[in-house]
Amino acid sequence: MSPEERISKYKELFKSLTIVNGKTVADDIYKMQQMDEMIPQLNTYYFIVNIPLNKYEFVSKNIEFNLGYSLAEITENGGPLFIVSKIHEADIVNWLQCLQELFAYVGKHVTLENQERIYCSYNFRVLTKSGIYVNILEHITPLLFDEHNIPVIGISYCTVVATENNFENRGCIRQLNDNEEYETIFYKNYSKPDDQQLTCIQFDILRLLKKGYDVSTIADKLNKEDFFIQEELAGLFAIIKCTTTDELVAFFTENFMA
Repeated sequence: MSPEERISKYKELFKSLTIVNGKTVADDIYKMQQMDEMIPQLNTYYFIVNIPLNKYEFVSKNIEFNLGYSLAEITENGGPLFIVSKIHEADIVNWLQCLQELFAYVGKHVTLENQERIYCSYNFRVLTKSGIYVNILEHITPLLFDEHNIPVIGISYCTVVATENNFENRGCIRQLNDNEEYETIFYKNYSKPDDQQLTCIQFDILRLLKKGYDVSTIADKLNKEDFFIQEELAGLFAIIKCTTTDELVAFFTENFMA
């Protein structure tokens, strides 16, 4: 897919969104600018994106440190569209499908009272100015929604992993539950067929096991009974073909960015 074709497909996804003025998030932009002055060089960068305008309202300086492109080079060549043009050819179709399905799910299933309790995440590879691809894990938190409950401005935090591992393309939506734990409400591996997908609860169990929680604590955090988590664990052992939680954690660490 040529850079022009992928940009056209990206624009097509969001052509019906309501145009909004970036001044509506002026306070958030100011906070990001203040924070950016204090943050050292790290393998993360963040930005505020105006989705219908295909425009960065703010980009942190660490994008230069991680990707090699100057802020001027990025903003003068289309901002988000410039980054879209640098996504790995093997990832671009999955990534575009992921965006489409994540935004559609939010618009259909996330209630008004939960809008401030969600974030979306997905991963892809981007070509740096030095000519190598790096893995990006992006978490985007919506700041503003249109009348159809679709995010139009969001703040994204991107973690850069310079590794030879080619992570499978995944997308998920997490929502803060009553126990103040982010619970996955949408999950899909876009590199695998439908009959090889993990469920949302299985993904959460893996994620929380990696954090060191035991079955009882995981059950509490996800508002489930212990026996339910045990049953899901048994299913994971069968799917991943292992026999211990240590092996599950090792599998998650090796294969997942989130």
